[in-house]
Amino acid sequence: KDSKKPATAPPRAVTVAKPSAESVANYLDFTGNTAATQTVAVVARVEGYLEKIHFTDGQHVKKGALLFTIQQAQYKAQLQQAQAQVEVQRAALKHAETELQRYTALLKQDAATQTQIDHWATEKDQSAARLASAKAQVELAQLNLSYTTVRAPIDGRVGRHLVDVGNLVGGLGQPATLAEIAQIDPIYVYFTIDQRELL
Repeated sequence: KDSKKPATAPPRAVTVAKPSAESVANYLDFTGNTAATQTVAVVARVEGYLEKIHFTDGQHVKKGALLFTIQQAQYKAQLQQAQAQVEVQRAALKHAETELQRYTALLKQDAATQTQIDHWATEKDQSAARLASAKAQVELAQLNLSYTTVRAPIDGRVGRHLVDVGNLVGGLGQPATLAEIAQIDPIYVYFTIDQRELL
């Protein structure tokens, strides 16, 4: 018989990986809750009927964005009335100044008395004070008119509106909360960790 050598299997391929060293940081997983860094209540500062809502619930808004409009007719009328009163007091002051000058000239000619001079000097001062008061009323009326447009005080996400169109807001001198805005950039994350894990 012919003798045959047993067949030998070819050598197995061996894959060699070159080890590399790197730093590995230990970490732990925690369940946390998020919270806004700032939450602001948007309120109505003047009384009136809510005319329009200018945002969608949950919308992200920028600081200064128009959110609500409160009826403006009565506040526009108050502003016009205050502006008219300024003109009345300005005319009264001009008249008092003219009369004071006239009587001062007459006094030099002995055609007027000191009492008349004192009267118009007092009238001039009072007219100037009334004019200053009327101007202050114009500023107040302008301020109240500006409060009829309620704007976002901060950037953030506005929640749902708390008052519907047609409702009276700001009645009886009580500020009515219309919505809330939560600032979400940056944002807080709260989680609990025990002392052993902390160490």
